[in-house]
Amino acid sequence: MKILILILIFLTACATKDKSSEVATVSISNEEATKLEIDKQNSNDYGPTSGRENLSNDEEKNKESREPVIQLNIYSSLYASLALVEYLKMSEKENIKFSIILANGFASLISVLYAQDQSVSRVEWKLFELIKKLDGKIPFSGEWLETIQIFLTKEFKQKKLHQLKTLVSLPEIKNNQLILNSTGLIVDAVMKSLSMTNKTSYILSPIAYNQNESGLNPDIRKNISFIPRQVGFKNLIDYEWGVYASYLSFLDKSSNNYTLITTQDESKYYIDELTPLSDMTSPFNAGIEQNILELKESIKQWKEENTTSSI
Repeated sequence: MKILILILIFLTACATKDKSSEVATVSISNEEATKLEIDKQNSNDYGPTSGRENLSNDEEKNKESREPVIQLNIYSSLYASLALVEYLKMSEKENIKFSIILANGFASLISVLYAQDQSVSRVEWKLFELIKKLDGKIPFSGEWLETIQIFLTKEFKQKKLHQLKTLVSLPEIKNNQLILNSTGLIVDAVMKSLSMTNKTSYILSPIAYNQNESGLNPDIRKNISFIPRQVGFKNLIDYEWGVYASYLSFLDKSSNNYTLITTQDESKYYIDELTPLSDMTSPFNAGIEQNILELKESIKQWKEENTTSSI
């Protein structure tokens, strides 16, 4: 299904611009696979259990020994990325677990929180704590970044990305190439992804995820982004506004690389303003539910094609 994305933003920001600049958005979807170095024979370490332990020896010979390796790629959209919490919650209800999560920006923060214990309820509590501290702070400001860094340091200390229960990779740009950071310190990696000044920050020179040559090769890949039909800005100004406007333009041009999950009405949604978590996620619920149904169908099809039987 093709949906035209219209982004009505001037890329030259100025202090006197209208902060409620709008972006009318809709989506195009196209799933493409990349390559992944992962032991698929032991993919149950990452995904849901296959129930193989309950099968007899004869049954084991006739059944596929693993669940599909599922990679979730998220293009961040500042606070609209909080809809990822609802996406993970619906996936959890359907017993869908992701083996790999690739995310940038604010979505990377949510991703590492989830990967810590693979618990959506814990993510909600932690975000409730963080949102209270971020309320009133301008995104990407020094105060905003410092608040997030203190929060992450308290949560992860010196823990590294590869020590999480779910494999999480954060994209960086080096020499105009997309590099995936899967082993660095969690705090450093997320803060780089949120930075608008670090030269390796993805948001400054974004590249479509499917263009990387990192060796990722999942069985199923899901590319998503959460962008409202009407995007508004209340807090971003000057340089930060211009950078994020440019990033949204990149998402527009790269719309054939992901499925956009959007809101169901034309109400303006300020992606740089915090409101209660449920108010920020609920507008995306219908689109999330549809996307999860499509993912379930992909999993069903994969199992039909990859289940072996000697009968």
